[in-house]
Amino acid sequence: MSNDPLLQATLQLSEELLCRRPEERSIDDIQRILPWIRHRSSLFKNLEDETLVNLIKHVQLIKVKKDHVIVRQGEKGNCFYVILKGAVSIYARKEDDHHTDYHHHHDMGAVRGAQERVAYFGNELGNLKSGKSFGEMVLMSDKKERNATVIADEMTELIVINEELFKRAFYAYNIEWKEKSAFALACPLFASWPTALKALLIENLKMHKIQFGNRVVKQGSPCNAVYFIAKGAAKVLSDPRKCKEQFEAFAPKKRKKKKERNHGEIEEEEGEEGKTELNALEDLVKPLTVIEKRRRRLEYGFTALEDRLRRREIQASFIGPNDIIGDVELVLDIPEYCASVECVEALEVYELDKASFQRLLARRSPETLALLHRVVLTKLRLRVEKFNEIPLFKYLLDRAEAAPNKETSKALRRRSTLLPLIKKPLAKGGRWKTVKAAFLSEGQPARQSETILDMRGEVSYKDKEATSSEKKRRDQKRSDRKEPVKKQYTSEEFRALKKKMQARGKMIR
Repeated sequence: MSNDPLLQATLQLSEELLCRRPEERSIDDIQRILPWIRHRSSLFKNLEDETLVNLIKHVQLIKVKKDHVIVRQGEKGNCFYVILKGAVSIYARKEDDHHTDYHHHHDMGAVRGAQERVAYFGNELGNLKSGKSFGEMVLMSDKKERNATVIADEMTELIVINEELFKRAFYAYNIEWKEKSAFALACPLFASWPTALKALLIENLKMHKIQFGNRVVKQGSPCNAVYFIAKGAAKVLSDPRKCKEQFEAFAPKKRKKKKERNHGEIEEEEGEEGKTELNALEDLVKPLTVIEKRRRRLEYGFTALEDRLRRREIQASFIGPNDIIGDVELVLDIPEYCASVECVEALEVYELDKASFQRLLARRSPETLALLHRVVLTKLRLRVEKFNEIPLFKYLLDRAEAAPNKETSKALRRRSTLLPLIKKPLAKGGRWKTVKAAFLSEGQPARQSETILDMRGEVSYKDKEATSSEKKRRDQKRSDRKEPVKKQYTSEEFRALKKKMQARGKMIR
């Protein structure tokens, strides 16, 4: 929270006002905090002033301490909550998992530690901060049971809106929520999701209605969201000139080949394959010469020539309900859209921003992400078959096919665990050397010469005994060896030996 004195004063006034009884909240006081309340949540931004004033007059403010349960999965609900200040976490168990170890004294009580939360309430689905809301689904569905557990992560202030007040103030929001719920329940991509995860998806979806001729996304613009088509139809357009720019920006540069000339100099040239692809792409977008324009006008007429000059985009595909816009870019982690999408009839789409896509699909539902990856592969293969002269489509297909296979990575991890670390003793000092043993298949015995460790990392008793006996034998051999005893000369023998060696031309020192 900011340290701005004016903001702190507004927050204090809001808390004081919302803690009063409804009949004690004056219109003047409500008008003073109205802009701040409208700014706190997106739910309040589109409400009229009169509706919002009536809402503030009748809502309830509650404060929940850290680690305390706000709502619990399975209990009946008749209100929803807007976070005015603080943060919460959402947990949910599987629908067929009935936990019996939960005690009633944990209701609205402290549940400290992540392990205790997961043990009682299931896996964590996400987090919500100030301005977000939760609990709307019980007010808009016939089933009045909570589908998730919500726990405060810090001291949290919540605005409580009951069912009657919700129906009066949020009629338009209620209609939009029901439309988003119907889409999420009918979409085959989310069919296997649990109810709590679908509720998070519905909350993060934004509905848009786009009229004929308008574009949903433009090629080259930043990819910040994915769009799910519920109704209508559109065409996917690709500009070859922008495809060339994107291909040069995204694709790794070709290795330059070194060509040796006759006089010994080395010349670097680009790969022939990349040059051919770019030349084929330039043929699509290069302007017509004067002679070509005359021939086209005589052969096809003036209208066809003008149409060719006016429209340089190619139609890559035609999409409709249950199709997705932006899936190629988000799955392959491309920073900008690789095609434009233009409506051919009124279009109803649901937008999911990039952060929510990564949180809900990539992290919470990897099976859905794998399914989406297969859809992207099919889509790109069709485009490459139709427009094989555009290198950007080939690059995207190669990038999608190069994604790591989960089964292969699991097999590699399993194989690495079967490569035990084997310690062999060195000859001196009692030190140990760590070496990797060869890969052992199941049922293949290890060689007897290897010293194998048991599960505790210790050498077996028999190997210890054999090693100590070998060491004793080596020490015994060293002790048995007798070094030759040097002869001791007297002074007379030494002088005689010295004269003898001097006669031979040698010197004794």
